Parts: sequence; C-alpha cells; structure tokens
Amino acid sequence: MEAFIDKFGYLAIIVGTFLEGEAILLVGGFCAVMGYLHPVGVIIAAFLGALAGDIASYLLGKLRPRRFLRAIGIVRRHEARARKFFQKYGPLSMLLGRFFYGMRIAGGFVCGLVGMPWRKFLLWATIGCSIWAVLVGGAAYALGQGAQLVLGDVRRYQSWILVVMLGAGAMGWVFCLWRLRRQQQYKSQS
Repeated sequence: MEAFIDKFGYLAIIVGTFLEGEAILLVGGFCAVMGYLHPVGVIIAAFLGALAGDIASYLLGKLRPRRFLRAIGIVRRHEARARKFFQKYGPLSMLLGRFFYGMRIAGGFVCGLVGMPWRKFLLWATIGCSIWAVLVGGAAYALGQGAQLVLGDVRRYQSWILVVMLGAGAMGWVFCLWRLRRQQQYKSQS
C-alpha cells in the first residue's frame, strides 16, 4: 500500500477532487498524517483537481449545455438552484458554492451557461478552490491527527481506516445515485 500511495497518491487526489472532493481529501489528509504524503502536497493536488473540475464543467456549460443536461441528471437536478444562487451572489457564487454540495458540482457549469466571462470565472474559481483546498485539506489533516491521538499507533489500523474512509465515500456516491434514480422514477410515474 505504501508503494502505491507513494507512486500514485497525489495523482489520485487530483483525479478524486476533479470528480468528487471531500472524501478523497479526507483520505489524503490521513495519508499525510501517516507520513506517506506531504500535507502541502495534498492541498496543492486538491486545488489542482478541483480547479480542473471547475474548468471542465464551465466549458461544458459554455459549449454544450442542452446535451450535457440530458446526459447528467445530477447537474439537471441542481441547475435551477445553482442559477438562483448565481443570480443572488454573482461571481462570489464560485467562492461560496464550493462549500455546498450540489452547488460545487453545478457551479462551473452554470457560470458557463449564463455566460460569465472566462477571466472572471477563472479568478473566482481559483480563489474558491484555493480556500476550499486549504480549509478542507487542513481539517482532514487535523482529523487524521485526532485519530492518531485517540487510537495511538494508527499504523496498525491504517488499512482498515483507509478502507472505511473509501467505503464511506463510495457509499455516499451510491446513495446519491440511488436517490437521484428514485426521484427520476417517481417523476416519470407522476
């Protein structure tokens, strides 16, 4: 496991934060506490992955909104809320939306959809991603240190802790997908 984390740890955090965010950052924080990764490297990787995800969703919103909305149900579900949020807070929504599940996912897309200028989007996305990476990455590291204080020699439990953290993240995704599918079935029956 150490060799895998050493070789692919930061890349896994970039890919994970591109797709999701908090769960992978918790794992990254724990790996930093264990000494496999450097805490600053975890935060930088999280920032890069989150920013790349925001840019990708912005470009999707700018270039292919209708096709994307049909293909991705979760964005369709949150689009109206994200538009309202964007109208209320303007470009600050890229900063604030980073901390609300659903808004984070749809934020870049809606900014592209409503025609936010690229430079303004990139500025606010960069600020939001950097604040998010520092706060969530720092909290993840602190949680890992707390676990080490409570459990003592965490290395004995590291495999189990990583499995539980990854499993909890996977279960969260499965639950969200199940809930979305259930809502779509309910709407189609109505």
